[in-house]
Amino acid sequence: STLLSPTMGQPPLLTKAKKPKTARNYNMIEGKNIKIVFVGDSFVDQKGYIFNVMGIPLEERANAGVAIVTEVPSTKICGATCMLQVTDGASDYDRVRPLAYAQADLFVLMYSSESKSSFDAVTTKWNKEVNHHALGVPKVLLGIGPRSEEENKNADIVSVEDAKSLAAKLGGVTGAFFAKKDDEDEAKASIKEILGHFDGIMKAHLRSSTCKKK
Repeated sequence: STLLSPTMGQPPLLTKAKKPKTARNYNMIEGKNIKIVFVGDSFVDQKGYIFNVMGIPLEERANAGVAIVTEVPSTKICGATCMLQVTDGASDYDRVRPLAYAQADLFVLMYSSESKSSFDAVTTKWNKEVNHHALGVPKVLLGIGPRSEEENKNADIVSVEDAKSLAAKLGGVTGAFFAKKDDEDEAKASIKEILGHFDGIMKAHLRSSTCKKK
């Protein structure tokens, strides 16, 4: 293909069009090891979400379910090696659960969009707990389930607007993301969106650090 490139005082010349450079959307996290810790109550199936992210078939999940608690699974996403740490939300584990928070790069505060109490726990428990043990580490919300009453007639549905509003109010929570329950495609799409968001946080931090040095 060609494009017209007029020159001062001369007739237009035909020049070859340059191919656009491919943008590297994840250049801050590419090649890095990233530890992502998931927290949430019993209404949220953390393991099921991780299985969907990793593409583990249903018939293999029974054995994988035992291993996933003791061995942090890792998978390549957006060019980064992501270590996915699940936690148990039961109160019996309140004292030992924070041990998993060490060296975390990102926290994902999960809730079920079909339960207002699960959503409320983000404020009353999970955000406070993470801030207490890992203040300053980036956090995002992740709602699992239907996004509106149109998808589920249950009047208890937590809307997308509610989640975004809460994310804006909570300190250190920089975004809200969503995935349907037991949906592998949506799980994979949501984790990529979260990592893209995290990449943006890293870029902003780098720009801020550069400006302070000048």
